[in-house]
Amino acid sequence: MLRALSCAVASIRTKVDLLSLSRSLPLTEKGKFDSAFRRARNAGISVELYKRRRQCKVPEVGGEVLYGTHPVLETLKSGRRTVSCVYSRDPVLMNPVIRELCAQNNIPVRQVGARILDNLSEYQLHNGVCADVSPLEIERFSLDAVPKRGAVAFLFLDGVLDSGNVGAIVRSTAFFGGSGVIWTSRGPQRLTPSMSKASSGALEHFPVFSVESFGELHRILKPLCFSFVGTIDEESAMRKGGLTTTSLSEAEVSPKSVFIMGDEQKGVSQETLELCDLHVSISRSSSSAVASLNVSVASGLLLHHWASRQ
Repeated sequence: MLRALSCAVASIRTKVDLLSLSRSLPLTEKGKFDSAFRRARNAGISVELYKRRRQCKVPEVGGEVLYGTHPVLETLKSGRRTVSCVYSRDPVLMNPVIRELCAQNNIPVRQVGARILDNLSEYQLHNGVCADVSPLEIERFSLDAVPKRGAVAFLFLDGVLDSGNVGAIVRSTAFFGGSGVIWTSRGPQRLTPSMSKASSGALEHFPVFSVESFGELHRILKPLCFSFVGTIDEESAMRKGGLTTTSLSEAEVSPKSVFIMGDEQKGVSQETLELCDLHVSISRSSSSAVASLNVSVASGLLLHHWASRQ
């Protein structure tokens, strides 16, 4: 018993010492300290194993590392990034279209081991291929982004920051014929490789915009007869001033619509909801014990509802 208690106390002291060290480090060193723990945790391995694997010689990257078959393939197709090099576990067995596009564009393909690919991708699922690429830019939203003809749908993300959700929403918006995903300057500050991976490469083709505020977007698009559709569940609608909601199955959505999706914890902000023309909720089964949907799934349902009525 005493031995077990002693080990527990030692473990607590170690954690406290590590926390104290992290707080006392200079900012540049602190980022490195925190990063090892965070990346090891994300990879599902111990910090010791993570550091041992990091000791293998990793190629120097000039841009950022895009990983996974679909993101690498789609960025080669789109031509929006500069691709400096492609790294493959086996160039002979690599996706033939990737191999062909690299040959056409004089992009070197370098064979490396699985451990190096693990390090390049920060232990994410890379499918045996990574690429050194230039970053994608978030575009500033303007009237030039609005198609002149046909139905138009934009997704506005109010506080959605998770890269997996952002990537999945981009994929759904592209699939259902939307024209772009928009967020404010308080949203994600850059488009990350993990977003591209979650979008299965759709991000490499699809436009993402930023605006200063939702009010600015409203001022730009309202004169063009866009309808703004806020998403909120019935319980939250009651808490936020008794807003009237319409079930998605009964909602009449405009061919020119902006769908506003909120953070899964806070939802769409009160000031944004007040500028919406319609508040839509997605009804759940009466027998379901699950209270809500993932924001990317809810986005897909909304976009399917809009697309099916065009």
